[in-house]
Amino acid sequence: MGLARQRPHGRDPGPRRQPLEHGRRLGARCDISRPQWQRDSLDHVLDYNVVGGGPFRRYHRVVLDRKAAFRQIVVDYGTTNAIEESNLQPVGWCIDSWTLSSDGVVPWQTIGNAGSWKEADQLSLFYPGQPAGQSEPVPSIRLKAYCRGQQDAEYLTLLAQLRGEDRWMLGESVRRELKLAAEHRGTGFAGSEDAGVVHYAALLPQDVWALRTRVARAISELHPTPKRRLIDFRTPRRQLRTGLQ
Repeated sequence: MGLARQRPHGRDPGPRRQPLEHGRRLGARCDISRPQWQRDSLDHVLDYNVVGGGPFRRYHRVVLDRKAAFRQIVVDYGTTNAIEESNLQPVGWCIDSWTLSSDGVVPWQTIGNAGSWKEADQLSLFYPGQPAGQSEPVPSIRLKAYCRGQQDAEYLTLLAQLRGEDRWMLGESVRRELKLAAEHRGTGFAGSEDAGVVHYAALLPQDVWALRTRVARAISELHPTPKRRLIDFRTPRRQLRTGLQ
């Protein structure tokens, strides 16, 4: 489970190449807001598939079938909770996406400005350091909540590997225990298409903490050996075709 920074507002320019690992080939990324209309144009090109959080859940089987068939990395994007709302949302989003076989979450916008220190800025996960007398960006509490959610996803990944348990089966158990019922809501943003926010009304912090301690205890009892990485996110080399066929 990874956390990536989202692109600025504006129209998606389409597939673009970006490095997946230093010293290796580049991978193609595209942001897909409507996977139900994606068809097959990008199937043999796309490595890093960034899907809207609401459509990812609504057209879940479509996205996962394409992921399995073409060995894509799939992450779902959306907006972080408003500052006045519970910071449990990023934690729930990370865990929820992991149980649904997403490889990570992508917050819509992450970088604030000087005004973010004075007014509640829902999109600011990183605050500019200069207004606070700092030379580097200042992380928000909500960014630390994402870190917590990422760690929970890593715990679950490790536990599934140690037990030889299917991720989907473990995910279903987690969903029942945490009462994960995602509701995709609009944020009121009108500048371009609203990425929306995934909300979890029944998620409680004490339940998340109880799950984390149980998973940690189970992992400790299995005495795992250290690993440099739990998941290999390298996608296969694509045979790109040029010209009209």
